[in-house]
Amino acid sequence: MIEELLTSLETHKEKSFSYFDVSKDYEVTIMKIESNSKIPFHSHEENVYNYILQGKIELQKENEPSKIYNQGQWVFINKNKNHSLQSLAETLILELWQKT
Repeated sequence: MIEELLTSLETHKEKSFSYFDVSKDYEVTIMKIESNSKIPFHSHEENVYNYILQGKIELQKENEPSKIYNQGQWVFINKNKNHSLQSLAETLILELWQKT
C-alpha cells in the first residue's frame, strides 16, 4: 500500500505536500509491524497520533483495559504514558509525533 503510494508520488514528481506543513508541529514516521509481534511497555516524550493504514493491533495503556484498533482508526497515546501493543495481523501505522 505505502510502496504503491510512494511510487505514485514519484511518478507525479510530488515528493512533498504543501497542503499541510507537518514539519513545524509534527515528525512523521511509518511503522511496519509483522503479525503477532509484541512491543513491550514503554513511553514517549511526545504525544503520538497513530493512524492504522493496514492491519489490526491490541493496545494496552498502563492502568487501562486493552483495546483493539483496526484499519482506518486513529490511536492517540499521551506523552509519558506507558503502553504496549501486539499486532494481530501485519500492520502498517502512520505516526505523527507532536513536537513540544
